[in-house]
Amino acid sequence: MADAVGSDRALLGSTASGFTYANATSLKKKRGLIFALIVITVLIAGIIIIIYIANNNNSNSSNSDVTTPAPIAYESYLLHSSHINVAQVDRVSRFRSSVGGDWPGFSSPTNINQTCACFKHYFRPISSLDFTRVSIFSPLAGTINLVQLPEGRTDGSYGWDVSIRGTTRQGYGEYLVTIGHVNITDHSAISKDKSIALGAVIGHHIGAFVDSDIAVLNMTANRYLSMFSCVDEDVLAQFKRWNVSNRTYPIINDLQRRRYPLNCTGDGTIANGFIVNDTNNGYPYANWMKLNTTAGTPPSSTTTSTTTTTTSTTSTTSTTTNTSNTSDFDY
Repeated sequence: MADAVGSDRALLGSTASGFTYANATSLKKKRGLIFALIVITVLIAGIIIIIYIANNNNSNSSNSDVTTPAPIAYESYLLHSSHINVAQVDRVSRFRSSVGGDWPGFSSPTNINQTCACFKHYFRPISSLDFTRVSIFSPLAGTINLVQLPEGRTDGSYGWDVSIRGTTRQGYGEYLVTIGHVNITDHSAISKDKSIALGAVIGHHIGAFVDSDIAVLNMTANRYLSMFSCVDEDVLAQFKRWNVSNRTYPIINDLQRRRYPLNCTGDGTIANGFIVNDTNNGYPYANWMKLNTTAGTPPSSTTTSTTTTTTSTTSTTSTTTNTSNTSDFDY
């Protein structure tokens, strides 16, 4: 009997049948390892898929940015056109000059530094032209905010002042651009609350007895800016062709004006009052920039002075080669 039992145990431990308890245990372990490997593989694959999807989404966002290029720097400027053909202009007054009188007035809330000066630019067409045929254009797209007679006028003999507000969609809703002394071509089209396109014809300049003018108001800051601070690079290039060397030359900044102050009617307390005495006689900051639209070559550096009288001004005109200290740039 003992031999039989030993024989059975021997049989169970032998490999005669191809099966043993040891082999059964090893097989279970192998199956466990295989299952664990499968689980780990699935987890790794899931992680890889998640990472791929995330990267793909980022890639799509990046591609979207690439296909929509960032705007060119000068597209942020307000004015994309001159309101008048530069080639037809003989001279342009400088910002804070004595040309045109004390405007908007010493006590105006928009004159934040209470400076006696003119915060517009005046444009005088070439004398050989028929001023009534010089076209006036909208230098921006927007909405006509106001059409009114010039201050102190009771009829249209001196033209109309047309104020255009920039578009909110383009981020220019806070700006108001006013062009003066326009003989409006179509009053039904050029009227309050009507939309106007960039470059649209507003009308013509009213005549040789008064200069065309333009003023730019930032209504949020409640201050006037030089149009040359607001024109884009293409418009500036047009003026550079005619001897305006950069953005700063057309501007007499506040510190410069205070250094060489002007004498206004009633010490500047009369709104829109005359500048009764340009104590500096246009020196050292010339009131006008003489454009070189007739000769076709840069002007001589020789300075000459003549007295020019129009409705808009009685002042000294200085013709010089345009230079500027960019450190004096203001607005």
